[in-house]
Amino acid sequence: MPWIGDISGLDNAYSSSVKLTMSITCTCIRANYIDANATIVPPTPTKFATPTPTEAKTYTVSGYVKHDFNFAQSSGELINSGFSIELEDTGLKAMTDTKGYFEIKNVPLNTNGYTVKISKINYLSREIRNVSVRGNIELFSSINPIALWAGDISKGGVQDGAINISDVIIIATHFNATVSSYPDVGM
Repeated sequence: MPWIGDISGLDNAYSSSVKLTMSITCTCIRANYIDANATIVPPTPTKFATPTPTEAKTYTVSGYVKHDFNFAQSSGELINSGFSIELEDTGLKAMTDTKGYFEIKNVPLNTNGYTVKISKINYLSREIRNVSVRGNIELFSSINPIALWAGDISKGGVQDGAINISDVIIIATHFNATVSSYPDVGM
């Protein structure tokens, strides 16, 4: 087939060869092409949406914790507060308020599940595994809070993770003690 022209001198960054035949067949040069009049036709600009960064959606994990013993109502605020609730391996945690309520905010989506650890000094800690977070979630309601057992007595700032005879012995050493049993502090 005869050549109509040579386009090798055209300024084309795509460097493809093109041949035109007598039947005016044209071959595209990647982004540019030559029309029937041998005119280079630039491509129509294509608009691409620029991706905008989006913040990861976070959720709130909340609920109620209680102790497992009876107490005077006047002590309720002190006894209900101070439970620590932690999503292990995340650094996210909260403390219960005077009603035993906690709220952990900015919790990332986790369909595999978190391990929730609940603890308080002199209580046996609890772990709830595979807590899936796909939205805001209330683990334990005010009507049905999770209970922690008192009795894992701290010895030297360390709890052994069990309610056992060593805890009973610590408590028994003060059995039948009264206010007057405290040693004199000598001030």
